[in-house]
Amino acid sequence: MARSRLTSVKEKREFRQAIVLIIFTLSLLIGFIFWGLPEVAKLAGNTFIKNDGTKGTQSLEMRPTSPILSDLPTATNSATIALSGFAQPGVEVALYINSQENDRITVTDSGSFVFPDVSLSDGENNIYAFASNPANKLESDQSRAHMLTVDTTKPTLTVSSPSTGSVFRTEKERVVTISGSVNEDGTRVDISDRMAIVSPENTFAMSYQLVEGDQDILIKATDKAGNVSEETLKLRWEK
Repeated sequence: MARSRLTSVKEKREFRQAIVLIIFTLSLLIGFIFWGLPEVAKLAGNTFIKNDGTKGTQSLEMRPTSPILSDLPTATNSATIALSGFAQPGVEVALYINSQENDRITVTDSGSFVFPDVSLSDGENNIYAFASNPANKLESDQSRAHMLTVDTTKPTLTVSSPSTGSVFRTEKERVVTISGSVNEDGTRVDISDRMAIVSPENTFAMSYQLVEGDQDILIKATDKAGNVSEETLKLRWEK
């Protein structure tokens, strides 16, 4: 009986020791996940060991993070554009267009930068940037790339119905359907300052109520780059 009691006490003591060991192990694991891994990742991704010239000593130096270019349009009809963004204060930002360095600027204390007059080429311009630390020449990863197309050609606007110069009579013909097409995807069509719906096939149709007498209806097509084509439709309605 005494032996059984001794065995029970021993088992309880071993059970408590096992619980303590498990809690200690879990605490170490959680501490490593929340504090150890981020430090290891930071050292692996953003730092490297550089000899500072002092015998037997080395120092860790941080790479700058990638700069962020503000959102750009996908197309423009201008040969120059202003580009802005954000990066770490004090670093240099090098702007690249189609794999060639275009300009370089130092980021302000507020963390912002502006390239006021960036020259673009006709057609597609692949724009991205790098940040570099002027003290140690460490360079960031490339920023997100933006594709900007320079397009100076006006869209083709075709009004298929009704024909200019048409005359309509009676209340039954007072509301007409103005329809046509454009030749570029993403082109906006406005009929007398009212936006028409353009289909995926680049056609449009909109009902329009005529007023009595002669009227000039302005139809305007604006492509993604801001180029505009206009056509005036001359119609007449009589009671």
